[in-house]
Amino acid sequence: MPIETVEGLPGLVVFERGGRRHLRLMTWGFPRLSRAMHTRGEEPNRIGLVADLTSPMWDEMVVEPKYRCLIPITHFANPDGPAGAKTRTWFSVKDQPIVAWAGFCRNIPDQGPLYAGMTMEANDAIPPTNDRMPVLLEPSEYERWLHGTVQDVIQFQYRAPFDASRAVRCIAHHSGGDRGPVAQRQGSAAPGAARTSTGSALRPAVAAVADLFGPLEGSTLPGLSSWPEVIPPTRERDIIENIDATELSPFRFQGWLGKRHTRSYGWTYDFDTGRFAKGEPMPQWLISVRDEVAEAVDLPADGLEQALLIRYDPGAGIGWHKDRPVFEHVVGLSLGNPATLRFRRRRADRGFERFSLEAQPRSLYRLSGEARCAWEHSIAEMEVPRRSITFRTLAR
Repeated sequence: MPIETVEGLPGLVVFERGGRRHLRLMTWGFPRLSRAMHTRGEEPNRIGLVADLTSPMWDEMVVEPKYRCLIPITHFANPDGPAGAKTRTWFSVKDQPIVAWAGFCRNIPDQGPLYAGMTMEANDAIPPTNDRMPVLLEPSEYERWLHGTVQDVIQFQYRAPFDASRAVRCIAHHSGGDRGPVAQRQGSAAPGAARTSTGSALRPAVAAVADLFGPLEGSTLPGLSSWPEVIPPTRERDIIENIDATELSPFRFQGWLGKRHTRSYGWTYDFDTGRFAKGEPMPQWLISVRDEVAEAVDLPADGLEQALLIRYDPGAGIGWHKDRPVFEHVVGLSLGNPATLRFRRRRADRGFERFSLEAQPRSLYRLSGEARCAWEHSIAEMEVPRRSITFRTLAR
């Protein structure tokens, strides 16, 4: 867990899917590359604060409740002082070791899960360091923030700020604002930028946050995301019954038959001939599953053009491989029993970096970017049966 969170680095975020709240790490800030920046060959910068709800950058996220989140923080800070000799002035909420900041989050292709926090007019405790502050929520406001209308979002941003004597107070001044962790990770601090901190005060409270918001999840492999319990057990049983009622064939690779049985829809890839071709359309029950999966991972449903049903018999697994380059995003739904999804990438010394993810029943994982293209993956052989459905988008 990060000691401090600044734009471009991971921070803790609570989001809701399927009626459950989940706590995970996401990167703070959405990439922004203006036409002028592109012309000058500059890299995108990060926008981590939502101050103008009318900006086209936030249009869809402001309107759709599925993009809203809660950002649990212990403190926030503003850079203070002249350039070259800045300090950071930290603030917290009285008698609340953890407070929720109103935010927006979204999975961005090749970027992964990202978030930003909404700001509002500051109360009297914040100036002169800033005239803005995070929109901090009372526990009784969480539901309204996560599920309310766009009018509710606007009201949260333009309501009267917390009373300074009751809610927010200055807790410390730290010197070295230009040279401390913020500067080392991000460069000199931008005036008016809010910082969140998960310092020592948050460390003993992590379990309490998980009890309040949901299980801690996430991965440290760029491009790999996971979501637990995206469907209920009754829905899982129905999907397994549909897979078992489908005629599956043993996996073939250059004349070799595997212990897993498969069937493809939408598009097929023949591992004997290397031929990629249009396949039969998905049945209605599978389209329904695809739509649920697309909603959970924030991808267009019609973009998941290929589906692969797999039944793993005892002793079955998948060897080391990368998905074929005709595919881009890979989304897997795990069913019936857990499986170990293993990753490896060769090092310069000819050894391997390794990573693994336990894919629990009813969970989803998504591969994109580095995890999809730079790492091989495999599934360890299993002693118990398992089913899965893999959806893929096509590379464009």
